[in-house]
Amino acid sequence: MIVLAVGVVLSGSHHARTGVAIPIGPASGELGPEAIIPGAAPEAAIIPGAAAEAAIIPGTGIAGTSIAGTASSTPSAPSLVNPIGKGLTPGRVDMGVDYEGSGVLYALGAGTVTSTANAGWPGGTFICIRLDDGKYIYYAEDITPAVSVTQTVTAGQVIGTATGGPSGIEVGWAASPGTGITMAAATGQDANGLANGDAGNFPTGYGIAMSDLIKSLGGPPGNINGPVQGAVPAGYG
Repeated sequence: MIVLAVGVVLSGSHHARTGVAIPIGPASGELGPEAIIPGAAPEAAIIPGAAAEAAIIPGTGIAGTSIAGTASSTPSAPSLVNPIGKGLTPGRVDMGVDYEGSGVLYALGAGTVTSTANAGWPGGTFICIRLDDGKYIYYAEDITPAVSVTQTVTAGQVIGTATGGPSGIEVGWAASPGTGITMAAATGQDANGLANGDAGNFPTGYGIAMSDLIKSLGGPPGNINGPVQGAVPAGYG
């Protein structure tokens, strides 16, 4: 019988450094099934034909790895989420989308708060976030803010609570620098409404774009009444 010491082939009956005789098959010269060497190098300690799960080698410094293991992945955070919480019911689409009732409001996406108040709006609240892609979203009217100016937020973070006050709330696209002017007003889409006594008398293109986006994210879209005023560039709906 020929035996194998670790790293040395000898004739006769010698022992490996572990003190275990390792028979070699007389015909093929391959290691027999009992040729597992405790304490040997990792290469010698892997059992040919073993399942990947069984091939983790205790005490060899490579614990936690396996022959056929794959790297795990962590799901990425959503880029946009529905900003409208439970308890809010949709109203008309005007410069943005109106909602009634009380409930929590969420950040549409990651960004930086540019405003929380503007006295020109009913209720005095105008929370605006400059999203990381450069667009601005506003939440206005009867809202208690939960954020402050210059604060950074993540998608889905609570930014305020609609109080259920008489003005309701409005959510829409704002114009830079995000302190009180809507994109509908900045582009003149509210002109026909103003000429008829109320900037919100007609749905605007930017209001429709926000309504469509909220719907696509699982939220309640607004009610469209009358001809839509103006259009919007790509990326807002």
